[in-house]
Amino acid sequence: MKKENNKNGRHSQESLLGISLLYVVSQIGKVPYFRTDRKAEDPRYQPSGMTTLFNNGFTLIELLVVVLIIGILAAIALPQYEKAVNRARFANLKTLVASFVEAANVYKMANGTWPDNFDDMGLSLPEDFQISTATLSNMNYTCGQNNKIYCCIIPGKSTISSVMICGQNDESFAYHYFLDKGQDYCIAKENNQPAAKMCHSLTRRTGQTLWGLYTPGGYKTGYQFFPF
Repeated sequence: MKKENNKNGRHSQESLLGISLLYVVSQIGKVPYFRTDRKAEDPRYQPSGMTTLFNNGFTLIELLVVVLIIGILAAIALPQYEKAVNRARFANLKTLVASFVEAANVYKMANGTWPDNFDDMGLSLPEDFQISTATLSNMNYTCGQNNKIYCCIIPGKSTISSVMICGQNDESFAYHYFLDKGQDYCIAKENNQPAAKMCHSLTRRTGQTLWGLYTPGGYKTGYQFFPF
């Protein structure tokens, strides 16, 4: 019986709180502007049309409520927008690498080895791609780059596996594919939380610091690899 009375009492308090909130909300539109000059309320001191302006304007509380709502929506929407943009960019990188891998497999079947550059595969790269050559440990590798992304093909040597990579020019994240192993990774720059969260959401794996990242500017360290 006591529990039931406590429950009824709690419901009564919640009902009373709800009624109080409804009353406060209903009074928001009735709160006038805060004015320091009484002359502003006297029609004798108002120019023509000012009476309508003061009577039909928004109250200070209404403006504050609108600003608060906009702030809340922005705080929720902006991270989701950034996440969606990064996922779309990564999907584009993955599509490019997939086309390179398919051409590389055709080349391997015909020649018995993996290609060393894009020309070997007979691919038509995007017209705005600028081809360049980078060097790592006396080994040259080829990259194509435009103002947004880059793609590199790393030929397999005695200690290096053949790799296809496409990444963002800001080097925040990339898609990494081992040709000889068939293993692919989402790569995120360390301390870049948006990129790391994106890779984790795509792979459902924990990132590991395994290797560096091949870029047109050379071999860069400080990256986490998320296996698919």
